Amino acid sequence: MTVKNLFEFDHYRAYLRHFLAREGARSGLRAKFATALGCQASYVSQVLSGDVHLSLEQAFKANEHLSHDHQEAHFFMLLVQKDRAGSAELEKYFRKQVDDIKHERTKIKNRVVATKELSEGQQARYYSHSDFAAVHMALAVPRLRTVKALCLALRLTSDRVESILDFLQASGLAEKNGDRYSVGGVHLHLGPESPFLQQHHSNWRLEAMRRMNSQSTTNLHYSATYSLSKKDFVKLRENLLQVIEKNLSVVRPSPEEIVICQNIDLIPLTDGEF
Repeated sequence: MTVKNLFEFDHYRAYLRHFLAREGARSGLRAKFATALGCQASYVSQVLSGDVHLSLEQAFKANEHLSHDHQEAHFFMLLVQKDRAGSAELEKYFRKQVDDIKHERTKIKNRVVATKELSEGQQARYYSHSDFAAVHMALAVPRLRTVKALCLALRLTSDRVESILDFLQASGLAEKNGDRYSVGGVHLHLGPESPFLQQHHSNWRLEAMRRMNSQSTTNLHYSATYSLSKKDFVKLRENLLQVIEKNLSVVRPSPEEIVICQNIDLIPLTDGEF
């Protein structure tokens, strides 16, 4: 069974039904959940069937039992309050907060922590060509920390590499010790409001297109066109955001041996509100 993310749900009962069924109906999860809430298993069954609601106190206990972090706990409490609302106006009030959180989660900047800020002029130079990011990230690989090694690995001239290294040093993104260089800034991220974001995406998509000609079996290129519901489009987008988060959790502790480029695109080709 595929375990869904809490933020994919619009109703807390649907989330609980999914969570409590993830190991099968006879797993005992429902009984353990009832014990954690201080109620009978029959009451939990009534909640899941829609006959009664969790109280706010029970929802609060549920957060601990379900091991929700701070964001998840807040979101779960909003779902409960939205579904418990006794008027359309109150339901609308909590629904807006739920929708706002979902919208914010689509902004990757809020899910990836940046550790270095460049001035606008430095950003314009850095994102003018993919070579800058390639050299910058290559410095994390111990065997690529000299001009000669960078030239061979990235197939760039020494003049080009030295020019980029001079810029990286001047902007604090690289440090030099003898003839070897190292990374100064670990991670950079452009927010959706940045005027350089389009150029950054274009740089790496052009590089990916160039690499398609090599017909390498190592590379992975995938393009597809689907027709689906708007609701499921949102699910696909959330899945990809989770993939990005999971990939970063792999990348951060991973030993630096090679440099890669990752491009992910999910684009509605027809008009429509979400």
